[in-house]
Amino acid sequence: MAAAAWFVFNQAVEGGAHVVVPDVVGWPVDKAQLALSQSGLELGRQSQVTSDQFPEYHVMLQRPSANDVVRQGRKVSVTISAGRQSEEAPNLVGKTFQEAIQDLGTTRLLVGRMASMNSDAPKGMVLAQDPGRGRLLEMGTEVSLLVSDGPVIQTVFMPQLVELSLEEARKLLAPLKLNIEPFAVEDTGKRFNLVLNQTPPAGTTMDEGDTVTFDIRLLPDTVLPNVRRRVAFSYFVPDMPTRPSVRIDVIDRNDGRRTEYPRPGDYVGGLPPHIDPRTELRQTIEYIERATVEFYVDGRLERSYRYEEGAGPEVTIMDDATLR
Repeated sequence: MAAAAWFVFNQAVEGGAHVVVPDVVGWPVDKAQLALSQSGLELGRQSQVTSDQFPEYHVMLQRPSANDVVRQGRKVSVTISAGRQSEEAPNLVGKTFQEAIQDLGTTRLLVGRMASMNSDAPKGMVLAQDPGRGRLLEMGTEVSLLVSDGPVIQTVFMPQLVELSLEEARKLLAPLKLNIEPFAVEDTGKRFNLVLNQTPPAGTTMDEGDTVTFDIRLLPDTVLPNVRRRVAFSYFVPDMPTRPSVRIDVIDRNDGRRTEYPRPGDYVGGLPPHIDPRTELRQTIEYIERATVEFYVDGRLERSYRYEEGAGPEVTIMDDATLR
């Protein structure tokens, strides 16, 4: 018997018809198959059982065992882990409903019933889960979710603001939870600090967060945070031998820049329009606190208008030589 064993061992070492079975326990099944193939063996019957010790799709047992000497081409049967029998419930509270679904999709748990309720949390945020986070659950257990429908939206009727004083209008609007955008106007024929007009008109049905605007002529010393101002201006294209392109940019109080002219619809064949010299361009802008309007001719800054709290414009003209 010893001689026979020695003969089989020599055959395996010398590359004969017998080979030594590699140890593939603990390996992912695809790598185990490759290792067996490189040893002249085949992956045989596979069975799956749950395991808290081995990761999913890893080999738990093998037959023949590691280091056995077998004939080349022999099939090696394996038992593969199906993953844990239990799963820890993830923390889903505070996530969006879609994020919660994605997180559950990475586990062996299922999405259960969904209920919703109004709350101050954003619409679609998970408020609660059952079972709670950290609970050890059997595979296939359903996790139910309570999702926010957002805050209750209060419907109100737009009150009459015209002819009210600024203070009266602000007190009337304060409890309605509307977005208020007052516009300061410079109409010398109107009384100070009275609402001149409003949008939308009185009696309009509105929801919380809707925007209401009104015009008012402010006294010079009246402080009204975030009041908007409208200003209309004209710009004459410089007298030049060619038809230049003109760009008008507005820089707001936060140094944000936007182009007022030309707009996308003004382009011709993908190119900015070229304008005859001495042409008048008229524009109206809105701003809060301050704004600077810059005029570019053929890409070069020609002049700027600065507006601040209703004053202005403060005009700055660049060197004309740069345009010639």
